[in-house]
Amino acid sequence: MASSSKSNAFPSCDEFKPDDKELVFHYLKGKMSGHTVGEGFRYIKDIDVYKHEPSNLAPNVCHGKVYFFSRLDKKYQRGTNVERQVEGGGFWRKTEKTYEDIKATNGKSIARKTLLAYYGKDQASAPVKPQWLMKEYMLLDQNDKMLTPWTLCVVYEKP
Repeated sequence: MASSSKSNAFPSCDEFKPDDKELVFHYLKGKMSGHTVGEGFRYIKDIDVYKHEPSNLAPNVCHGKVYFFSRLDKKYQRGTNVERQVEGGGFWRKTEKTYEDIKATNGKSIARKTLLAYYGKDQASAPVKPQWLMKEYMLLDQNDKMLTPWTLCVVYEKP
């Protein structure tokens, strides 16, 4: 009986260490195409990460990181700005290093990785920068515009 449960078990979190390209090519593109087959998908939850305090997401930690598929909401209907306001008063903001393109083997940019920092609110409603960061991956179209409302987000505490 123990051997049957072992053969059906998913790999431990120790074995889930995807790099940028794997996150984009396998997981995000898989999510977009509906092909979410594979053991690694069990570590990536569907949640609107932009609506939750990062400390409330921590129970799903894998190597100090939490992985999510999340939908993007535009701040303005015709604009390109993304709504990253968290319920309860905090918000996600791009860091100094705004983004990095993920390229296919032919050199074409197919995705963008953006680094965001979380700013919470203290008792006096003044912005407080806690130690939470997020890498946000989104697919691009041929004109380097956002292709999809789905993103893959990796949330973690600053070391």
